[in-house]
Amino acid sequence: MAEKITDEDILAGFKELKDLFKETEARFKETDKRFKETDAQCKETDKKITEMSEAVKKMSKELGGIGNNNGAFAEEYFVNALDDKKMFAGQKFDEDEKERFKETEAQFKETDKKIAEMSEAVKKMSEELGGIENNNGAFAEEYFVNALDDKKMFAGQKFDELERKLKAKVGNLKDKFDIVMYNGVAVAIIEVKYKIHENDLEKLVTKKVQNFRELFPYYRNYKIYLGIGSMSFYDNVLEKAKELGIGILKQKGETVEIDADNVTAY
Repeated sequence: MAEKITDEDILAGFKELKDLFKETEARFKETDKRFKETDAQCKETDKKITEMSEAVKKMSKELGGIGNNNGAFAEEYFVNALDDKKMFAGQKFDEDEKERFKETEAQFKETDKKIAEMSEAVKKMSEELGGIENNNGAFAEEYFVNALDDKKMFAGQKFDELERKLKAKVGNLKDKFDIVMYNGVAVAIIEVKYKIHENDLEKLVTKKVQNFRELFPYYRNYKIYLGIGSMSFYDNVLEKAKELGIGILKQKGETVEIDADNVTAY
């Protein structure tokens, strides 16, 4: 059985990743500093070589063909001397920079590896949480369906039929409704969630009512009563629901408590 990833593991991973980024940034700064120093040394070297070349050219002119031969010999001599160890002004050129590039590349690979591991861990946790949320939502819906199906009473109305998971599509418009009850003059739409947020209430009033009438035109002139069922409510959600005239269904011990005395007919 795979080891469960905890929040502490995730936080520790992010901390380690942050440290790696800091270390990489420090290496970049050091490399940039070295490049600047190397660039300055290269410019100084170019200057020296230019001065030396000018001196050789001058000597060559003075000595004629012998000078030309000596100049070529001198240039070859110094090129060979520098090409061996590539040392000048206390600096080691090319090879050291190459090594630093290798170290930086290795650091990037390590960082990429950590990012991939963190991404996989977050994805796995998201899947686990999504599965838990779906299971909780299905449980809550079953709970409230069983409570309503017996008497089919809501907002002072006695309903004749109850349907769950009602879906419909007309053209590009499609929607689903968790619990719907009907009688000859009214419809009750009950949305169920394990935890309710204020935006769920706004969606129920502004979107669900309109969509239901467009998807089921037979009920266009029926009164529509709205309810929200949840296993857990925040105080601000309860207040908002009452303000919008939405009935409240919540768990109370082993029974369902329904507060639908002041429900608005939409």
